[in-house]
Amino acid sequence: AYVVARRGHEAPLRELQELLWERLPEPMMPAAFVPLAALPHTPNGKLDRAALPAPGGAGSDAERVFEPPSTPLEETIAGLWQELLDVPRVARNDNFFDLGGHSLLATRLFRQLREVCGADLSFQQLFGAPTVAALAARILAAQADGKTAVVPPVERTPRPLGRGLPLSFGQHRLWLAHQLDAGGFAYNIPSGMRVSGPLVLPWLAQSVSALVQRHEMLRTTFQEIDGEPLQVIGAPARISIPLVDLGALPERARDAETGRVAAVVARTPFDLAAGPLWRVLVVRLGADLHAVVFAVHHIASDAWSATVLVREVIALYEAEATGRPSGLPDLPIQYADFAAWQRQWQRPEALPGEVEFWRRQLGGELPVLDLADRPRPPVMTYRGASVAAVFGDELLQQVRALSRAGDATSFHTLLAMFAVALSHHGGCRDVLVGTNVLGRNQAATGELIGFHLNMVVVRIDLTGEPSFQELLRRARDAALAAHAHQDLPFDQLVEVLKPKRDPARHPIFQVIVDYQRLPPQRVAAAGLTFTPLELEFDTAHCDLTLFLKDTEDALDVHLGYNADLLTATRARRVLADFEAVLRRVLADPEIALGDLHAALATRDEHDRKAGEQEFREARRRQLLRVAGRAAVAAPGSTEMGS
Repeated sequence: AYVVARRGHEAPLRELQELLWERLPEPMMPAAFVPLAALPHTPNGKLDRAALPAPGGAGSDAERVFEPPSTPLEETIAGLWQELLDVPRVARNDNFFDLGGHSLLATRLFRQLREVCGADLSFQQLFGAPTVAALAARILAAQADGKTAVVPPVERTPRPLGRGLPLSFGQHRLWLAHQLDAGGFAYNIPSGMRVSGPLVLPWLAQSVSALVQRHEMLRTTFQEIDGEPLQVIGAPARISIPLVDLGALPERARDAETGRVAAVVARTPFDLAAGPLWRVLVVRLGADLHAVVFAVHHIASDAWSATVLVREVIALYEAEATGRPSGLPDLPIQYADFAAWQRQWQRPEALPGEVEFWRRQLGGELPVLDLADRPRPPVMTYRGASVAAVFGDELLQQVRALSRAGDATSFHTLLAMFAVALSHHGGCRDVLVGTNVLGRNQAATGELIGFHLNMVVVRIDLTGEPSFQELLRRARDAALAAHAHQDLPFDQLVEVLKPKRDPARHPIFQVIVDYQRLPPQRVAAAGLTFTPLELEFDTAHCDLTLFLKDTEDALDVHLGYNADLLTATRARRVLADFEAVLRRVLADPEIALGDLHAALATRDEHDRKAGEQEFREARRRQLLRVAGRAAVAAPGSTEMGS
């Protein structure tokens, strides 16, 4: 909002903000108020919008003076933001999303606010109150109305000697899926790090041993007792780590062999009943260069757990190297405590509001997006492959700017763009997409290793002829609503909805979008430098999975696909159409959906003609080669031979 005060007065920004809070719906509330001496005009007297300064622009009246938090609650919120967003200071009028916040970090923020303040907030409320001051006011209002969290925290549960403990809902699904996995490795999660410096292997082994002692889940097996799978927690044991020495190989051969060794680590099946459900291997690449490769079964871990594992191994290694404590706080609970808590508080009977929302959202016959090029096998398979692309910094910055203009996140914008490509290939205007949420809404679960990941379903309406801006609003609202109702575990949602089951496909959706926005992960400790090790491991848990990794200066895009259903040609076309939609929308954000579909249809026709021309040219070259061989074989055929 750009504000010009009456002559001789100061702009009453605080009063204006409070007045608008009373009168405007949340999505229309300005995120920033910019005082101006006068509004800029064009020579013909119209408002010159292009000349309006950006909020906080250097050298303009829009520059803000740092205004520190003014209440204990504001100080608490600002402290949480500093830690989450890794910024040196936070003012009371700073905007969570302008500072780099996104949906993943918002989930962690909600978890911490629920623990510290008892505030049970939603994504919509954060979008409506994105500053420290506005969020503090919203929390105070919720507390005054009694609208605070009522779900009890996770607490320690008894460990009956010699008896198993219940699985979480997600673990139970993975246990069943593991029984049907013919290869036995579809749910293995590989991760790794490249270590530069003088790595001491006994210290690393001791660090991993300490990690296993710290996290019960890493010494848990899953045994069927009286027809029911149960968790059985084992005693800590000392760890030895195998070493493969590739230091004598040339660099290219060494890299190829490292990939092969890592694939063996990742693809070797786990025995859930015997354990352990993790393994680690060190590859020596040189005197002071190593690769450390981990693999953990999904029933005991998830993507967030993998970051916890790496971070804590580094901290424990530094403690071994320096003789000082690791600084890791004691874990107040273990995963088995969370599983018992979930069985009581995240079942449908305890969450009637969640159940009602999802019945409205997904009740009745669900649309099926079928992009398969090959006949679908009788049961779901996991053989995967992928195609990739990189969208550079310029495109990424344009996506962020478009998102801010639409009061959305980059995830919402990319989701809407991908929905257009899916709609084009699937011929549907009602698209269901699964997306991951952390599933760690209790503060005590934040640093646990274990399977917490949950899935929510985003239903995107592409009917009518909306502009892309309108489609973005629909996708944003659908995603926000889905994230606001993430407490019901996906496995319980399937039980509630009881969709028509087909063992050959996912029960509700056929496409997953996985968006991650990660800071640089280079860590220096104990004279070593640790960097993530990129591992290729293609398994397909859905027909299509779009992986989006926002690395601050580029967007890495991987489209994974089930290779038993789709061809590489199909996957490349879907990815190319996604990029085409992105570039079209960035050039014209008001473009209509019908025009986007027409542009994609034109691309299809162009590709078809190019393919036919390529086929004819290849056929012509083949006939010429055949004719040439015939001329050589027949004496006296010099004319044909020439």
